[in-house]
Amino acid sequence: MDLGKIIIKDINKVLSHQNMKHVLEGTNKLYKESMEQLNLEAKNPDGKPRTRLNPSYAKRKSKERQGGVGGASTGFANFVLTGRAKKSLKGTVVTSANSLDIFYHFTDDQANEYMYINEISDPYKKERRQFPLERDTRSSRQKDNIKFVGLMIQSLLTKERRIIVPQESTNELVKV
Repeated sequence: MDLGKIIIKDINKVLSHQNMKHVLEGTNKLYKESMEQLNLEAKNPDGKPRTRLNPSYAKRKSKERQGGVGGASTGFANFVLTGRAKKSLKGTVVTSANSLDIFYHFTDDQANEYMYINEISDPYKKERRQFPLERDTRSSRQKDNIKFVGLMIQSLLTKERRIIVPQESTNELVKV
């Protein structure tokens, strides 16, 4: 086996599911915190402010907030998770033979249905979102997250380790 193949094999081993699990768990934590911060600021994942709620609905939501139930007292859809939604938002790290993924979902069925309608279906076409999409990766808010994930992967790749390369002519082992 030539040196290039040995190095590629080593990199694949370092980036294996077992080694990447802690990176994915760190990524999960980072994105949940980022979503919560953007929600508090009433901004979409790209950092742009969400569209305002209509005045009568904003007033109703503000009253709910004062009662400790939830709501958007600023007049913006803030998606600040309270109650059952806050308790049930989970980021699940899933590893399989061909992929490493994080899936966000709400374990409470009612919260999941409500958030799905508002996030995915977008019945009022307001494009108020909290979960980042591929198109958001160009925004400065998401670039910061991506940079941090890159640093976690870089840390994993730059950990000190030894690669042993067998020399073909003498069958001696050479440490690199």
